[in-house]
Amino acid sequence: MQKSNQPALTAEQQRRIEVFERYNQVAGPVREARNQAIEAFELEWREKSVQLFHAQEQRRVEMVDDMTAKGVSGPVALSTIAFQIAKETEDRLIEKDGLARKLDESLTLPKRWREYLEEEAQRLPGDPVIATLLQEHSALDHDAGIDGLRKSPPPERLLSELSLVDDGKGVTSFKRGMTTVFRDVGQRLDVQRVDNRDIEAALRVAAQKFDTDKGLLLTGDTAFKVCAAEIAGRMGLKLRNTEPEVLAAWEKGRQQQAQIMPSIRPSVERGIAGDVREPGVDRARGEQMLVVDPGAARAWGSQIEASGAEFVAGGDSQIHIKLPGDRTAKALEAWRGLPHETMQAFARADLSKPDGGLSLEDKDRRVLVERQMIKEDGSITPAGMDVILVRDDHVLRSRLQPELKQVFAPGAEIKTSHEFVRQAQGDLAAGQTHATGQEQSEKAKEFTQVKERTQERESEQQRDDKRQPESEREPEPEAVRQLRKRARSREQDVGMGL
Repeated sequence: MQKSNQPALTAEQQRRIEVFERYNQVAGPVREARNQAIEAFELEWREKSVQLFHAQEQRRVEMVDDMTAKGVSGPVALSTIAFQIAKETEDRLIEKDGLARKLDESLTLPKRWREYLEEEAQRLPGDPVIATLLQEHSALDHDAGIDGLRKSPPPERLLSELSLVDDGKGVTSFKRGMTTVFRDVGQRLDVQRVDNRDIEAALRVAAQKFDTDKGLLLTGDTAFKVCAAEIAGRMGLKLRNTEPEVLAAWEKGRQQQAQIMPSIRPSVERGIAGDVREPGVDRARGEQMLVVDPGAARAWGSQIEASGAEFVAGGDSQIHIKLPGDRTAKALEAWRGLPHETMQAFARADLSKPDGGLSLEDKDRRVLVERQMIKEDGSITPAGMDVILVRDDHVLRSRLQPELKQVFAPGAEIKTSHEFVRQAQGDLAAGQTHATGQEQSEKAKEFTQVKERTQERESEQQRDDKRQPESEREPEPEAVRQLRKRARSREQDVGMGL
C-alpha cells in the first residue's frame, strides 16, 4: 500500500474542513458567479480609465497651447486645466459608482459564513468545532468587505458648485458664490475652508494638478492634516507626510474606500499566507532629484557617488543628486519608521569616515543594524546613506518652503548631516541653524565655477581631438571625468503640497 506524502490531519482539522466543504457546496457557485461579474465590471472600467487618461493627457497639451495662444499666463492655464480635468474625473467617478451600486443590487449574495455556522450550531448543539469557528468569525468577519459599498454613501458632485477666478500674478481662486474655498498659488493649494466637502474638492483638483505618484504633502495644523489624510486615504491618494498621526488617519481612510468587493472564502485552515514574489516584475517608481548641501558635495562627493548616486548640476545656489530606481521612496519609508532619537543620532554621520563617526547608544545601534542602515561593524550601508541624503534634502528644501519643516518630529534639530559635523568640529556655531545664505551661495558658486572650467577644458580638448589622431591622445584624468559626470544638467524635482 503506497503511503501518502500529505501530512496526517488531526480529528479537529478534518472536522473543520468537512464543515467548510458542506458550506462551500451551498455558497461556492453563487460566490463564483458574483465574483466573475465584479471582475468583468472592473476590467471594463480599467480599460475605460486607461483610454480616458490618455485622452486627458493629450487634451492637456492641446489646452496649454490653446490658452497660451490666447495670452493666458502659464500658472492660470495649468490651474484651469487641472480644474476641468478634475470635473471630468469627478463625473466618471460618480458614473462608475452608480453603475457599481446597480450591479451590486442585481447580484445574489452567497449565504454568509456566520449565518451558516449559526444554523449548524442549532442543528448540532454543543459541537466544539462549530463553536470555535463562530468564535474565530467574531474576530475576523470574512463577509464585511461585501457590505462596504452598501454601507457607504455615494460620492457627491463637488466641483460643479465651484467657479475659478483669476486673481492676477499667477494666483487663481476657487469660489462657491462669493466665498473662496481654496486658492492655487502655484506649487500649493491654500485651503481656506476646512469642512470635509471642501477639503475633498481641493484634493480632487490637487490630484490633477500635482504628481500623485510622488505623493501630496499636507501642511498646516494637525487637525487639518489628520482630516485631509483620512479623506486622501479614502480617495486612494498617496501622501509624502511622515507624521504617525497623519499616516494612521490615511490608513483609516483607505479602509473606508467605497467599492464593490468580491466575496472571499472563509479561512478554516491555520497557516501563513502572502503574495508570491513575481520574478522580473518592475516595481521601480522612477528616479527623483535630491538637493545636496554644497559642503557635503565637496567633502563627501566620492562617497556619495560610490553609493550609486549621480551628481546633477542645479540652479545658481543648489546642487542635486539623482538616486536610481525607487531608492528615494524606500529611504523615505525607512526614515518614517525610525524612532526620533535614533534618527537624530544617525543624522550626525560623517560620511568621510568608514564607520560614519557615529557615537550611538546600544538601542540606536541595534535599530540601525536591524533596519540594515549600518553593518555590525558600524559602517554605513548604501541604504543608510540614502536615508541621510533624503533627510538632508528635506532640511535644505524646508529653508525655501517652511511648511516642509512639519515633517520633522517636534524638537528635532533641523541641520544637514554635514552641518552637524561642522558644528562638532567647531566650524559652525551651536546657535547657528545652518550655513549663512552667503556661505551657501559661495560654495555653490565654487562648485559651478569648477563645472564651468571643466566644460571649457572639455571644449578645448574636443577641438584638440579633432586635430590630433586618436592614437596620440592622452587618457583623460579621472578627476576631470568625475567633474564632468557631476555637471550633467537635469530638471529639478520640486516638492509640492496641498
